[in-house]
Amino acid sequence: MLKIQPKTSRKRAKNSQPVMALYGNIALERGYCPNCGGTSFIKNGKLVCCDFPVTDEPKKFHRETEAPQHRKTPPKAEKDRILEEQEDRCFYCGVRLESTRFRNGKPFTIKVHWDHQLPYAFSQNNAASNFVAACHVCNGIKSDRLFRTVEEAQLYLAQKRKQKGYDF
Repeated sequence: MLKIQPKTSRKRAKNSQPVMALYGNIALERGYCPNCGGTSFIKNGKLVCCDFPVTDEPKKFHRETEAPQHRKTPPKAEKDRILEEQEDRCFYCGVRLESTRFRNGKPFTIKVHWDHQLPYAFSQNNAASNFVAACHVCNGIKSDRLFRTVEEAQLYLAQKRKQKGYDF
């Protein structure tokens, strides 16, 4: 005979940390249900299957399906608009694009890279609103990392640039 404990005394399973499940360009919170023994979506802080409360924030992303498109750069008109809005400067460090900088005393030219602000690896979002003009240094360091705020990304990138010997 199967015994079910009252909801108030149920304990969470060790591997019940919620995740953000990515379905193409849509992100939905999902977590393990100790009652059902499977996963369920989370809505308003509770598992949809049986209203089990979930208090932890998701710390991981899990790709469930692929978006129907491929990684792209924005169209020319959007690139021009973005560069004008950013005054031809890197979104993250503010250095003028196509200027000369130094790394460990050696000069190099700052190149423009079209960065998916919310990384394509996670979101598969090619919308123009997801692109920023970044210098090749910041874009390379940022890679597919996720940040909660732009300021968090800027601080992280500044520390990494300094560690790597860049002068900006």
